[in-house]
Amino acid sequence: MYHHLESNMLATNFEDLQIWQKAMDLYVTTFDLGNRPREYHWREQMNRASLSISNNIAEGFDSGYRAEFVRFLRIAKRSCAEVRSMVHAGIRIGFIPKESGMAIIQDCRHLAVMIHKFSKTLK
Repeated sequence: MYHHLESNMLATNFEDLQIWQKAMDLYVTTFDLGNRPREYHWREQMNRASLSISNNIAEGFDSGYRAEFVRFLRIAKRSCAEVRSMVHAGIRIGFIPKESGMAIIQDCRHLAVMIHKFSKTLK
């Protein structure tokens, strides 16, 4: 399956997509947050939500159908919101320092905008 990228290049693999690359960067950033034992369940939910972004981009890309890809991009965008919510919670309960948490929230917002714009190019 080939999908047009913003720069008029064709992506032949989901790994070529900047949104997938940024989603993986976000996952790596959030992976080790909340590493004390009492934070286990919060951290596991954060990891699932964060990884869901890149996984949905990949799954949608390989679906072979534009409409299906757009549907998976909407799911990925919603996972960005879940990560933002988890980070807000982590800041409030002291699992994440406010400054680094706000940087992650900004990254999530930026990624959500990128995903939204990309999905519009597919419609």
